Amino acid sequence: MGPAGVTPNLSLFQSLADYGKVDIWFVLPQYVNELGQAPEILPKLRSSKLMAVAGEGFLTGNLIVDRDNFLYFAFHPYSGFDFREVEPGVYEHWVVRNEKWSLFQGIFHTFPDAQEINLKDLYAKHPTKPDHWLYWGRSDDIIALADGIKISPSHVEATISAHPSVNECLMVGTGQKFPALLVELNDPKPSDPTALEQLLATIQRQIQKADNSSLYRGYLHNDCIILADPKRPFVRTDKLTVKRQQTLTLYQQDIERFYVSRGDEAGWAF
Repeated sequence: MGPAGVTPNLSLFQSLADYGKVDIWFVLPQYVNELGQAPEILPKLRSSKLMAVAGEGFLTGNLIVDRDNFLYFAFHPYSGFDFREVEPGVYEHWVVRNEKWSLFQGIFHTFPDAQEINLKDLYAKHPTKPDHWLYWGRSDDIIALADGIKISPSHVEATISAHPSVNECLMVGTGQKFPALLVELNDPKPSDPTALEQLLATIQRQIQKADNSSLYRGYLHNDCIILADPKRPFVRTDKLTVKRQQTLTLYQQDIERFYVSRGDEAGWAF
């Protein structure tokens, strides 16, 4: 924090760099952008260890990655991140303590007795670039089917939720032969049978798209949709994200009836 009552500007940065012996800076992104255009001040910051930014958007300059890599993360090695394969092509995110990197491992100040921590986030590898990771979901949301296959639902759910008539989608099916999709529509389902059939057909095409891009192609079936009741909206947090377990509890009987009605038949795959 700078001196009280002084407006932050480049002159203040220069004075702090000259006399403050600052090891770690924590500033708004706008000042980093200004510093990038102040070659007379930048050399004074070389003795500092770290500059962190937060609070607003940050201009990244001209170092734009390829569009195909926009969704991938490349983590700094000092983070101590370790990705452990839990299913073919799916890796769980761990943090491993390294005393040489303690400055970059703040989580171990919160958990001082831990040597490694499972963050329970799942990632998939980039097909060609090493150490590039695509977020795949959470291990505590995994759907474990009766045959032992474990499916991360986030990619499928996001694909189905992209349908213009779908508000949200949750995959269910732990312990079952095949997964089902609990679908919350933006509007009440059509009362006209023909209109409903047409709507379901368009959602099924979205399901096929999700199945074609899934690591476990063939596990999504054409007849796997459970439409949510508008009188029972999905349970959400204050940030409007879905509370998975509470919502599944709300629809537990509907899910059970769905699988009972299917009996031993698994429907037909795309």
